Formats: sequence, structure tokens, C-alpha cells
Amino acid sequence: PVAMIIANLENGKVYVINNTFTEKFGYNQSDIENRKLYELDLWVNESERNEFVKNFQKKTNQNSFEAILRRKDSSHFFALVSGDVFT
Repeated sequence: PVAMIIANLENGKVYVINNTFTEKFGYNQSDIENRKLYELDLWVNESERNEFVKNFQKKTNQNSFEAILRRKDSSHFFALVSGDVFT
């Protein structure tokens, strides 16, 4: 199972997360209501986040980007992050 989050690319509003996201990150749907993606503070290293976003903006997709992410309880874990744009 893959942790998934659906958010608006332009304004960062988080719409939905799946059960695997809840299990891996510790957030549930009520935690993310009316929240922006950046407010979840998922990236430990800002430089990794910036590189992911830069690559994503160039190609509108990103696959298997290695990063250290942060859970709701502030613990860290290594992850492969992917993203895609859909309309």
C-alpha cells in the first residue's frame, strides 16, 4: 500500500488522504480539514522539498524521489516520494 494525499497544487489545500497515509504519518481526515499542505510540515529537509518541487514543476510528475519525512508525532522516516498532476 502507498500513502496518498490529494491536494490543490496552486493553493496547497489538502482534500483527502488514504488509510495508508494515516498509518504512516499519523494524521486522519479530520486533522487535515481546512489545512494547507505546508502546514503539515512533512519534509524534514527544506532543501529536499525545494528540489522535489522544482523537479515537479519542470515535468509535472516526479517518481521515487528519496527524502526524509516527518510524522505527526515528529518522528522521521526515509521515503520515496512521487507526485502527479491530474485534472
